[in-house]
Amino acid sequence: ANLVATQITTTELIASSTVFAADTNITTQGYLASGDGGSGSWVQNGVTGQTVSQSPSQLAMALLNDAAGNQWALLFPSDINLNAVGGFAGDDVTLPVRAAIATLAANGGVITFPAARGLTYDYSSSISVSSSNIVFVGFGGDVGHDGGTGQLNQASTIFKWIGAVGDRMFELTTPEGEEK
Repeated sequence: ANLVATQITTTELIASSTVFAADTNITTQGYLASGDGGSGSWVQNGVTGQTVSQSPSQLAMALLNDAAGNQWALLFPSDINLNAVGGFAGDDVTLPVRAAIATLAANGGVITFPAARGLTYDYSSSISVSSSNIVFVGFGGDVGHDGGTGQLNQASTIFKWIGAVGDRMFELTTPEGEEK
């Protein structure tokens, strides 16, 4: 039985103790709030008895567990908008990016980083990519500043390292383990 719920966010789905049948499809309207860009289509995958109220970052995949212990999988996992797994500009996105990479590891796909005016995608520890065919897509390109105010004048996708000095933001290796 497929049920489409409206006006529910992903965090509300995580907190929900409503029991849904396997294969129930819910399209959330945002991650934290309706319209925040973190919408996603989730399907109850039939796995039950899981640790309750776990986010994609906590599970390290494009999965979530609701408050009833039911697991949900993100539909269309070959194209992941980072907002749909809880990664937003202005926050540390290390764990959501790792969850997206782990989800795409077997078959490849696209991780989209929406543009955000004046905000960066912060990383506190290294992101390791060793799978083929994972593409990072950002938007915007004008990183100029507006009249000396220090504010970006266009919405752009910008990565910022906030981790330890001397560490790396990205570690890229071939599937054979050769570092690039």
